[in-house]
Amino acid sequence: MTLARSRRNRRIAALAITGAALFATPACSSDDGPTTTTTSTTSAPTTTEADATTTAVPADEDRTAESASTGTRPEWAQPFETPGEKLTTLQGEGFTVDVYQVGTAKAPEDGNFAAPETNEPILAEGDPVVFVNDVFTNTGETVIRLPYSLVAVGAEYADWKWMGGMDTVTDADLYAEMGVLDRPVAPGAGEAPFLWEPGTSSASGDSFAYQPGSAITFTAVLVPADEEGDQVSAERQEVEAEATIT
Repeated sequence: MTLARSRRNRRIAALAITGAALFATPACSSDDGPTTTTTSTTSAPTTTEADATTTAVPADEDRTAESASTGTRPEWAQPFETPGEKLTTLQGEGFTVDVYQVGTAKAPEDGNFAAPETNEPILAEGDPVVFVNDVFTNTGETVIRLPYSLVAVGAEYADWKWMGGMDTVTDADLYAEMGVLDRPVAPGAGEAPFLWEPGTSSASGDSFAYQPGSAITFTAVLVPADEEGDQVSAERQEVEAEATIT
C-alpha cells in the first residue's frame, strides 16, 4: 500500500458512518471471496459546544508559531504552494480549511472501487479527474495537538450514489505534476502528536472524478490528540461547506 493510499484510507475511516445506500465494492474483489465495503458520511451531525473545543497544550509545552515553524508552516509540515482557484472555506472552531480547485488530468490507472452490478471500476483508467488543494490554518490562540490523521477532508458530489466515498488517484508523480502534495507531513517529522501552532498552515492535495458544474460538499473532521498522540473523541469537530466544481 502506498503512503498516498494509506492517507486516503485514514481519511475515509475518519469520516465513516453506518447507513443504508448503494455500496461500491473494491475493484479487486471477486465472487470467490467476501465483499468488503466502507461507508462515508452524507451529512454532518450537529456540533455541540463541547464538540467544538480543541485540546490546548499546557503552558509549559506552549510554543509560539515563530519558534516552532518555518515561516507560517509547522515544522512537521512539507513546504507547499496554493495553486488554483478557491472553491470554499470550511470554518471550524479554531481552524479553517481553504479548498482550491487546481486542475484536471486523466486517471493513470483504474481506481480502487467497482460498481457491484457490473464489477467495472467506478473510476477507470483515462477518466478525467480533478485535483483540489486543501490548506489548513490554525486560526485560534492555542496550540492544537494533531494525531496521524491530522484534519481529515472528504468530498462528495450531490448526485454521488455510492457509499464508501469517491475514489482517488494515488500516483505521487501526478500529484507533483499538479503542484499539490500527496501527503502533508514531511519525511522524518517524527511521531504524533504533531503540534499545530496558531497562525501556521499546512496543505494536502486530493483527487476524484471530474464532474464540471456539479454541486459538491466538502467535510472536514478534526479529532485532536492527547499527549500520547491518541485521538480525543470527546473533542471531535465535523464541519462542512458547499461548492461547485467548475
